[in-house]
Amino acid sequence: MADKPNEVYIDILVDRMFIAQRTGQSYYGRLYDLDKVEVFLENDICTFTFLVLFSESEKFREGVRPNQYGDSHFDIVIEVIYEVCKKRSALCYLSQSEFKLKANKICRLHIYNF
Repeated sequence: MADKPNEVYIDILVDRMFIAQRTGQSYYGRLYDLDKVEVFLENDICTFTFLVLFSESEKFREGVRPNQYGDSHFDIVIEVIYEVCKKRSALCYLSQSEFKLKANKICRLHIYNF
């Protein structure tokens, strides 16, 4: 029944939290203040997509964070998510560099410490 993208995103997150907790690799349990998460998302589908992938998949988290050698797939993942969302959705509100900054904050667990 939500009419704004951020409201829809939060509804989706709440539904996914319950399901994802069963996998044992979910970070959703660390999202304490959904109002602040809603503000953080800024209605942007790219940021929402990255948050869902990061929250639900240990392999994704390992891929976008630097490993012991400092390597990661972060830049490639950012480009792919941005390109797909930009082509497929009118809800891509941030520039690629702004999205990259938001994704970096997610990787550093900034959003999970609200």
